[in-house]
Amino acid sequence: MEHTWVAVRLPSMKLIVASLVGVIACAHHTMPSADPRCGGGEILYHSDDHGLGPAPSREIRIWISTAGAWSYVESGHAAQRGCLDGEQLADVNAAISRATWLPLETEGDCFSPPGPPTEFYVRGQLVFTARSCASYLDEATGSAVLEIEAAVHDARGG
Repeated sequence: MEHTWVAVRLPSMKLIVASLVGVIACAHHTMPSADPRCGGGEILYHSDDHGLGPAPSREIRIWISTAGAWSYVESGHAAQRGCLDGEQLADVNAAISRATWLPLETEGDCFSPPGPPTEFYVRGQLVFTARSCASYLDEATGSAVLEIEAAVHDARGG
């Protein structure tokens, strides 16, 4: 592997460190290589479930592209990928359109400690982070997420 080195004079090393932290933090949001039969597309939907339970916890990442390509990555297992058909992709788009990405209104105190987050992205934008009982998705969005992720589950042969 050949390396290319570039020297850049910057006014502040803090800028370099901040930039590198941002690149490293965003690296896992890049969709793995898509199934070549799908045609690629931009990332439409992405969820990061950082797992709940004792370490090592089970992490699940799901990506769906605008062309219907999907990837499913679960810690400790081989990544899976495939293509949604036109009807499945239309259902995913409809579910995304119905989602409000609002938290569920809860009453009373939450006695659960915050767990690892589950993050939801639409078209590359973080739209919701669920951390504990104080940050559940509202009913419309919860139903939409179930429909979206069921499309990948069904396509995986689930």
